Amino acid sequence: MKYPKILAVSAAALSALAGCTGVDQSGAHNAPKIENIDGQYKRVLVTNYGYYLFNWIPLASGGEGDGSFDMFSDNVNVEDAMKTLNSECEKLGSTELADLQVQNTSTCFFKWSPLFGSTFGIYWYREVQVSATINTGVEKPAEEIAQEGGK
Repeated sequence: MKYPKILAVSAAALSALAGCTGVDQSGAHNAPKIENIDGQYKRVLVTNYGYYLFNWIPLASGGEGDGSFDMFSDNVNVEDAMKTLNSECEKLGSTELADLQVQNTSTCFFKWSPLFGSTFGIYWYREVQVSATINTGVEKPAEEIAQEGGK
C-alpha cells in the first residue's frame, strides 16, 4: 500500500516542477499601423519556461511547439523560442515579421541556505519570451486603403 502513495506524491511533485511552452495571439487588426507590414496583422507571443537546480541542471522545461513539455532537457533559450515562433508563422501563412522583441528572465527561489551560510541559489525558474507582429496574409479592404490615403 505504500507504493501508490509514494507514486501519487511523486507525480504531484513532478507536476509542480513542470515547464511548458505557450503561444498566444491577438486578434487580426489594422491599428496601430505597422509600416513594414501590409494588410492585417497579429501580435504573437511565445513563452517558454522551465525549472532548474542550481540554475544549471534542468528539471523540466517547455519544448518546441505550443503546449510542449520536456523533462531533464535545457530548452529554455531564444533559439527554441524562435523555432516555435517560426512554426507558428508557418501555420498562419505569414511571410512578414516586424517589431521582434526578446526577453530573458531568471529567478531564484530559496536563495538562502543555512547549510552554506550565504546566498546560494538552489531552485531556479527561467523564462524566455519572444513576441513579434506578423502579417496574417489578409489584405486590407479597399475602403480602408482609401481612408488611409485621405489622412
